[in-house]
Amino acid sequence: MKLVRYAVDGQVAYGVLEADGAIRQLAGSPCESLATGTVSRRLEQVRLLAPVEAPRVIGVGLNYVSHITETKQITPRFRCSS
Repeated sequence: MKLVRYAVDGQVAYGVLEADGAIRQLAGSPCESLATGTVSRRLEQVRLLAPVEAPRVIGVGLNYVSHITETKQITPRFRCSS
């Protein structure tokens, strides 16, 4: 599954990019749900944007199983925040 953030007609949206070049718009934010709505656009009709809005930086210190094991930490859970 390829998620994209894009702009069209002055609106910003998230969608799922299909193999045929169609983008199926998500019903909301990918942090809320990956359910798609009824809106579909062609990749050529939109302007792709950065996956997250600036100045957000996403980093995970424990993103390697070997590092988690060697530091005897608990595997973190992914969590979105808006």
